[in-house]
Amino acid sequence: MLNILGIITSILRKITDSFNRSDGSLGSTDTGQAWSATRGTWTVSSNKATSSDSASSYPLATVSLGSQNAIVSADIVDGGPGVAFWITDANSWWASSVNYRSVQTGQAYYTASLEGGNQLTQGYWSGTNVTTPGYYANSEVQTGISNCPSGCTPSGNICVIDGGPSEGQFCAGGTPIYSCIGTGANCNYVPASTSCSGPGGNSSSGGGDCGTYTAPTYSPTTCTGAGGNSTSGGGNCGTLIAATYNYYTELKLYKNVSGTISTVATEVINTNSSSYVEANSIKASTSGDNITITAYQSAGLSSPFATTLTNTPSSPLKGTIVGIIKTPSTENAGSLLDNFSAE
Repeated sequence: MLNILGIITSILRKITDSFNRSDGSLGSTDTGQAWSATRGTWTVSSNKATSSDSASSYPLATVSLGSQNAIVSADIVDGGPGVAFWITDANSWWASSVNYRSVQTGQAYYTASLEGGNQLTQGYWSGTNVTTPGYYANSEVQTGISNCPSGCTPSGNICVIDGGPSEGQFCAGGTPIYSCIGTGANCNYVPASTSCSGPGGNSSSGGGDCGTYTAPTYSPTTCTGAGGNSTSGGGNCGTLIAATYNYYTELKLYKNVSGTISTVATEVINTNSSSYVEANSIKASTSGDNITITAYQSAGLSSPFATTLTNTPSSPLKGTIVGIIKTPSTENAGSLLDNFSAE
């Protein structure tokens, strides 16, 4: 019965396999064609096709379709599993899969001034970084500060947290002390609300003198402990702000020519700043020398990504065999495939 079914499906050039059978060798497709482990070892495990071989060896399982023009698809789990086409033998084929990679866009840091574990130390200004409660009209010379809040100490022209200038931890408050310049030393005290403001509160606005800016630095020894949030040597790390990343979902097109495997093309199909947008099925279509690869967010070729990968190689060697493959993925590497189809 399977031979008759195989003959019929060969004529129709339609192959399907759900892999819903006992664990073990791939055996034959649901439509009766025999699978061949062309590269590496392939098995059925929990109703999915998989290979335990290293992705860098590009394990490949194949089945004869009998046509160079093909539509080959499968459901995939994670990055690396994909579909193959134009297969002649173990050293002559084309294939496509999904790759995941991330690029760090911002370093983790703590919100307090000195952060340990090679985390980023916030920049600060050495001068006035507090709201100024008043000033003298005839004087621009600041000679000190007094009346700092509880827990803070005068240090030059600012109030700092006790133990503070080297830590860059400033207190809001205190009364600036000025020299009086002018005839009769008439200081003309005037209440005001001048301060240092702008990006990060670090530029001068309304007369507040911010002083000299100290750039961000690294301090690997100050803050230690669980989460880096306990103190060591007096440094309070504050709240950890996680590193930021861009997460890329991309399609890869590979070829093997005379045993040399190379990446023909890479197409980014999604960029996200919070997490990967995953592909759960993939389809490769060939017509003449034209290749179109489409990835889908859902299994069963549902919810396609807006961007596809297209390529027209020059005079490619084209076999009539198709299959499934395991390729490397920068991150989120996997090896499971399901619901294979070729026509």
